[in-house]
Amino acid sequence: MNVLIAYASYYGSTERCAYKIKERLRYLSSIVNVSYFSADRLQDYDAVIIGSPIHIGRIHRAVRKFLESNKTALAEKDIYLFLCGLDTDIPESVMKDIPDEIKNKIVFKSLLGGEIVKDNLSGFEKMGIETMEKKMKTDFSNLKTIDDNKIEEFIGKINEV
Repeated sequence: MNVLIAYASYYGSTERCAYKIKERLRYLSSIVNVSYFSADRLQDYDAVIIGSPIHIGRIHRAVRKFLESNKTALAEKDIYLFLCGLDTDIPESVMKDIPDEIKNKIVFKSLLGGEIVKDNLSGFEKMGIETMEKKMKTDFSNLKTIDDNKIEEFIGKINEV
C-alpha cells in the first residue's frame, strides 16, 4: 500500500506528529505540506493520512482547501485523519469542515493533543491566552498535551490494514 501523509501546521506541532507517523508506518509513504501538493499525484496513493491543527474550532484553511479541491479523488481513497489541538474530543465544528463526499471514507480519526508555545504566538493570540490564564488561574506557558499513546494507536490502525 502506498500512503500519502498530507498535513498543514501553524507552529509545527502537526508537522512533528506527521513525521512521527511516517517514521513508524510500515507502508511506503510520502509526506507533504498540503499547500505544496499537486492534486494530480493523488492517483499514486491507495490511502491518505490527513493532519491538521484545530484553531478556534476549525481545521487549517489549507487543509479545508485541499479537501474541497480534491474531494472527488479523495472519495476513492481510505482516509485517516489526525488532528492536533487542546480539546479533549474532536469538536463537531471540525467535522463540518470536511466535505460530505469524503466523511464516510474516514477509516479512523484521532485527536493527538496539542501544545502552546507562547513565544511562537502572534500578539493577538498571546493576549487571548493571557486572558484565559487569568480567568482559569492556570499557566499555559509551554503547555504540551501531545499523547504518544494516541499516536501509536493511530499508526496501529493504519498498519493493521
